[in-house]
Amino acid sequence: MRRLILFVALLAMVGLHLAGTLAGRSLAREASAGSSNSTALSRALTETATGKLGGRVFQDDNGNGRQDAGEPGISGVTVRLTRPGSDHVCSTSDDQFVASAATSANGVYSFENLAAGAYCVAPDQSTVPPGFRLTTNNVPISYNLAQGEICDVLDFGYQPRGTIGDRVWRDDNGNGLQDAGEPGTNGVRVVLRDPGPNGVCDPTDAALATAVTAGDGAYLFTGLAAGRYCVDVDETTVPAGLTLTTNNDPLLVNLGPGQSFLNADF
Repeated sequence: MRRLILFVALLAMVGLHLAGTLAGRSLAREASAGSSNSTALSRALTETATGKLGGRVFQDDNGNGRQDAGEPGISGVTVRLTRPGSDHVCSTSDDQFVASAATSANGVYSFENLAAGAYCVAPDQSTVPPGFRLTTNNVPISYNLAQGEICDVLDFGYQPRGTIGDRVWRDDNGNGLQDAGEPGTNGVRVVLRDPGPNGVCDPTDAALATAVTAGDGAYLFTGLAAGRYCVDVDETTVPAGLTLTTNNDPLLVNLGPGQSFLNADF
């Protein structure tokens, strides 16, 4: 009888050990499955992570190609995002259009939810304000976007261009003022010069451009960056018998960004 009892107790102990082993294996399998699921989820999130490209189109008042304090953004400029084609070169015929965006009031634009890969970014020049010239020399920008990367420093600078000019006229009463009925003087050569570091106008200063008066004495220099200029009338082209009455030749002009200075009259 005692042997039977010992045998039954032994079977019970073996059963408990076997049950514990199986339970441990089941928990291990569940933990392993949980780890695998977590890894798969992490991989899926990584593979679907998207990136962003953006920047700013700004008014480069001093034309140095950098964003300086106080330089405003340019709104309403359309920026195009494309992908290079099989030639891997931007702005060629096989580029693939992706999207376009208009700059905000402070010149900011962005493209979101982008897959990794090569992209081309360029402003649409037809939407840049007239008279503005690119100073950053980076159109188009070619950029290789990494998975999930955010790049918001693709900036484009444009400097507004100004004008200088107006009229050479015959001052019949010699008072130095343009009075009604006084005619213009055509065929006079006007020279635009760089005053150099001393800022003083001199006939030996380097000539930047020339214009000949026409249409009632009118002349105009366009597409000018901000800076100092000298406007000099070539006296050898003034009709015989006429003398200067305005006492302003040569004229020093300090032109601001995008300024139209139309008071250079002689």
